[in-house]
Amino acid sequence: MQLRAMQNTTTTSCHKLYITPTLIAGPTPDNNCVGGADINNSDHLVIQIDTQRSDITFTALDSNANEFTQISFDPLGKSDQNCTTQCRIDVGLAGVCISGEGLIYACP
Repeated sequence: MQLRAMQNTTTTSCHKLYITPTLIAGPTPDNNCVGGADINNSDHLVIQIDTQRSDITFTALDSNANEFTQISFDPLGKSDQNCTTQCRIDVGLAGVCISGEGLIYACP
């Protein structure tokens, strides 16, 4: 999603992901970022955990350890969340970090 935001810089484009404990997904592509996550997203931007087969969950925390449920990226690749030091999206025991400048990397 971040790379898409950096390549498609029109201000009307939606570069948002919704995050729940069992789902990371974008909105319906043509709905102007309203309505929440679309599990049938035609852009294939859906990661869904089968809770009957796994107890892994997603959690997303900003620099102040506040949980967030959506994240958007601007044309420079920066997120709209408070990622001053880093934001973190955990998937079970592993984590993906996002710096204040938009760098995405595996959390130590």
